[in-house]
Amino acid sequence: MIFCAVSVGSGHIRASESIMEHFPNSKLFDLLEHTPRWFSKIYRDGYLLAVKWFPQIVGWCYTFTDTHHLKTGGIVSWIEDWITRKFQKEIIQANPEVIVSTHFFTSKVLTRMCRRKQLKIPVVTVITDIHPHLIWLTGESDYFCVANCSAVTESIQKGISPEKIYCTGIPVNSHFYEYSSKPIASADNFKILITGGGAGVGEIQGTVQHILNRIKHANVTVVCGNNITLKQALSEIKSERLQIVGFTKSMHTLMHQADVLVCKPGGLTTAEAITIGVPMILMQPIPGQEEKNAQNLIAAGAAVSGYTPEAVCYILNALIKAPELLSEMRISALQLRVTNSAQRIADLIKSSVV
Repeated sequence: MIFCAVSVGSGHIRASESIMEHFPNSKLFDLLEHTPRWFSKIYRDGYLLAVKWFPQIVGWCYTFTDTHHLKTGGIVSWIEDWITRKFQKEIIQANPEVIVSTHFFTSKVLTRMCRRKQLKIPVVTVITDIHPHLIWLTGESDYFCVANCSAVTESIQKGISPEKIYCTGIPVNSHFYEYSSKPIASADNFKILITGGGAGVGEIQGTVQHILNRIKHANVTVVCGNNITLKQALSEIKSERLQIVGFTKSMHTLMHQADVLVCKPGGLTTAEAITIGVPMILMQPIPGQEEKNAQNLIAAGAAVSGYTPEAVCYILNALIKAPELLSEMRISALQLRVTNSAQRIADLIKSSVV
């Protein structure tokens, strides 16, 4: 069995790895590792630069493409196929029985290969955001795994046959299900976890400095991901209450220890948070999918919005003084989770596909 994803951030890869736990002999293909270097750099860096400098345009494009079926045949398909020709060749040579895709780009390429009869196998698309954007649904996948019942309804409204859609939840590592509930936070030992996703983006340094300056008893752990520059900058802050972590495979432990998670509302990060039941303060969502994620989480009572370092500090102070609110947010988060999402997807594959 083959899993396919694109390493923009780390969420899509983590989603694949979570399901792969149930298939010991499976293999993961990162599409960007099988395309020209210039394309990989443009695809990764171009998106982050667009989000940083042209957020309104990014948001407009997201909204427009979610409500309009764009024709991507002809020259666009030809260019995509040319760029991914090595990836396609290696997929054909691998000769899998089924392919699971956790990124819309790989789903697009793979279903086009199926249409040309280069592949004659089922393609399972696992959507890694709460909102099922139309770009995920424009391919011809045999199965779509979505976050919740609302996503099922939205997918049907966008033209997907009901028999193709499964409410599995967003898959997370099995370690996130191992923890039981924890006691209400103590104001004398309040633990804050901050992350900007795999790329370590956002106003993290400023947020850390504000917290350490304004909240005397807070202990802060920052996950920098692959952002070496951020890690170096934070290392210059001298405080016994600050712990700096690079890329880690122990996010489940860090989230369980935290009383609050300050994060961007990425699909996988927030799915992990609601699975383990940690309240969230959401920073600067990327226009589009992260804004949709934030809206859902805030409406459910599992998160609040903190767009600036000052706002984050204000909210943290309020929550420290009202631990019952933290308890309510924790309960709201746990009510959103879909138990054993990766296992559900694995069972679907085993019973209906393989």
